[in-house]
Amino acid sequence: MNKYTVIGSGIAARSFAKWIDAPLKVFTKDPFPYSRMAILDVLKKEVKEENIALKFPKNAEIHTEKEASFIDADEKTIQFKDGTKESYEKLVIATGATPNKIDFKDASIPILTIRDLKDIKTIDQLLGQGKDKVCILGGGFVSMETANALYKRGVKITMLVSSSRVLSRSLNSEASKMVEQVLRQKGIKVLKNSKVVDIKDDTLYLEDGNTLKADFVVIGKGVKRKVIKVKWKGRVYQDYNADEYFKTPFEDIYLIGDALKTRDLITQEERLNAIWPIAEREGRHLAMLLNQKLQNPYKGDVPYNMLSVFDMYIFSIGNIKKGKEKINLKTDTSLFMITEENRKIYGLISINHPLPFARIVKRFMQNGYF
Repeated sequence: MNKYTVIGSGIAARSFAKWIDAPLKVFTKDPFPYSRMAILDVLKKEVKEENIALKFPKNAEIHTEKEASFIDADEKTIQFKDGTKESYEKLVIATGATPNKIDFKDASIPILTIRDLKDIKTIDQLLGQGKDKVCILGGGFVSMETANALYKRGVKITMLVSSSRVLSRSLNSEASKMVEQVLRQKGIKVLKNSKVVDIKDDTLYLEDGNTLKADFVVIGKGVKRKVIKVKWKGRVYQDYNADEYFKTPFEDIYLIGDALKTRDLITQEERLNAIWPIAEREGRHLAMLLNQKLQNPYKGDVPYNMLSVFDMYIFSIGNIKKGKEKINLKTDTSLFMITEENRKIYGLISINHPLPFARIVKRFMQNGYF
């Protein structure tokens, strides 16, 4: 038996495999390990499917199309959906996150999320059938990236945003207005303060009484952690987290990546921070702990996002609501602003502005501020 077993094949799993000094088994429900960040590039026809594969090191034995459904931590076994079982010595759960879904039972049109390659293939088939009118529910980063990809495929897009502006969790009102202006220039309709209460056949019914028709709907309403049920000391756990050493409440089971809630270094609250660089850091940190090359705990991280859409490069980091807003630069096409308190920068927003992003991220991750 290999000393380490990993469930999941995303960036956290690959990072762990890269840094751990031991052979390991990796089980994934996917047909091959691939970058979920790149699936929209496949939809845009900018990258071929085979080119988004994640390359694992030689110490990793990959088992594809093996979806774990249950972990018996008392017996140290993994149950898979195909009915098979696998024993483990030490187990790393890196199952990621899944999109939040909304069920519309009376809809006759496809209601999709963007998570897997199969979602992209479904959309590609719809476009091939001449379906070119979409409603995207949500105004966050995933919705924006989806809109950008579909725009490049010539789709007519309406974005339904439940809040008063797009990217409201990451940008201030000034930055949101700038993004919305670019969307309008691209011919994308943005309906703010809009909530879909039902979908019947091909018609979306909004809370304000208006209706819209669409060929398909994409839901971009955030993600939730995906963890596997665990039996431990006779009790079954459906929800759990890990400590600052990535240890779950169960013996020899660790948790990393988008399935893990970590401490926000600014607010000191636990939160989900589902982005690639942080998953990569967590995988490396756990490997170094288990290699006994590191002893210090993982103290947490700071939320940040980078987005390149519609000829805009958007970067935000930290808490944009902590401190006083200060706009350092604003033109028709660019913006740089910070929020500061006691001479410390706790939030930063940049649109189309050259900045030393790596240095900024490093300082935030070290201190919780810049």
